[in-house]
Amino acid sequence: MGYKSLTYLKGIDNVVVIDNSVIMRWILNDGSVEEQQISRFVLKAISTHDITPVVPFLWIYEASNVITSYVKKGLINIEVGQKRLGMPFDICHILDHKIDLSVLVDVSVKYNLSSYDASYLSLANILQCPISTLDKKLQRASLKFGRELYAL
Repeated sequence: MGYKSLTYLKGIDNVVVIDNSVIMRWILNDGSVEEQQISRFVLKAISTHDITPVVPFLWIYEASNVITSYVKKGLINIEVGQKRLGMPFDICHILDHKIDLSVLVDVSVKYNLSSYDASYLSLANILQCPISTLDKKLQRASLKFGRELYAL
């Protein structure tokens, strides 16, 4: 399992910040029918190179935390969880970028988001690109923030 770590996106087109809520639907096959349809649409757009998926570096920790919780609950075993994490690690560009902490806290408070969700929104704003999320709070905040929602 490897990943594409970036410090900048020079020369990369059609960037979309992909929230963990979308990625987890790919690998856990849970959620509503509508969430599954949206996540598959995004995955297909990635596979046909219509979009370039980007996630903030914290996604590594967020995704592994979700898998760990599924393992602890006995919903999947550890080998399956680790294997399923391989696919998004191989297709997403993980951007190691700098976000001003005061901006992150301000976005979190102003839009009633976790700092994790605020980092996705802040990244989309820095890159001036759409965001794909199944999280309703993050969807509302993204629209208020002026970011286009991809696949919704």
